Amino acid sequence: MGRASDFKSRLVGGDGRTSATVPLEPFRHQVGGHSHIFRFSKKAVCKPLTSRENQFYEAVERTSPRLLGFVPQYLGVLNQFILMEDLTGTLKKPCVLDLKMGTRQYGILATPEKKKSQTKKCSKTTSHDLGVRICGMQVRSPFLSCPSLSFSGSPSLTERYVFQDKYFGRKVTIGDFPSVLASFLHDGERVLAYHIPHILRQLYRLASIVFGLDRFRFYAASLLFIYDGDPDADSLSLDLEPGEFAPDGRIVARFPPTHPDQPDRGFALGLRSLCAALKMIWADECRAGHLEGLERELHVEGEDVFKRVWGPEADEPGLVLKSLTPETVYELATS
Repeated sequence: MGRASDFKSRLVGGDGRTSATVPLEPFRHQVGGHSHIFRFSKKAVCKPLTSRENQFYEAVERTSPRLLGFVPQYLGVLNQFILMEDLTGTLKKPCVLDLKMGTRQYGILATPEKKKSQTKKCSKTTSHDLGVRICGMQVRSPFLSCPSLSFSGSPSLTERYVFQDKYFGRKVTIGDFPSVLASFLHDGERVLAYHIPHILRQLYRLASIVFGLDRFRFYAASLLFIYDGDPDADSLSLDLEPGEFAPDGRIVARFPPTHPDQPDRGFALGLRSLCAALKMIWADECRAGHLEGLERELHVEGEDVFKRVWGPEADEPGLVLKSLTPETVYELATS
């Protein structure tokens, strides 16, 4: 696939003629994904419609409205393009982290070759044990003073932003993961730890929803962390973007889930790993004396969500669940 900056595309009016066209510029804040994203308007972006993505948004609206708070506003389909809310539209200095979620990355209609390649990719990255891996990152240039950004190769630089791509993410180890996550929250002088309780609250809420969704799968879905790098702003959002969406089992699948009547536990494992990493970052900042003005004891609403499902060990310190044997990892990777 060519670089988005190498070409322009246009959306044609509803009658298929060229009487009404909209010039599409590459969306400059895209940090991951296989399909190019284009700026459609000041408040909307669009990308080629693939992988039944519109079915995901329509299914969420119809059957799981609690998820609507975690997905971009779906604006519809126009001439094989899906239109969605631009999540960075109101931000002065968007900082974006794209996290590939889950222990299974191939869809229910994947070819055997695709299944093999995605399984191999997961086995060699943090997806295998954590259920999450870095897929792309965009942070403001002052973040260069945080060494974690360059430990695995040189980042791509522009005048204002530092970028890391999916190849960087594949090299991140389990031990590296918390420091890379911390580097995304670093403003060049400090980790923006005040965001952590809010992020945890959102992750716990999302986990509670996911645990209540049987027959839903989020294969290769992305979870986006987005905040404004402007020093006068303090907002941060979490947003879910579907990958190979498996709606409710009615499609004849080459590789159906092994436990279709259960929630997507591989995705839930990724949420648990993110929460564990954020708590490790908080503890590090606490030990360093960097939490002035914040409550040092980190207690967030919904924090028992993983313990209720997986038992007390889910709350133990550390990224990797002690109960993850090769057998359970395989089961998660096929569930």
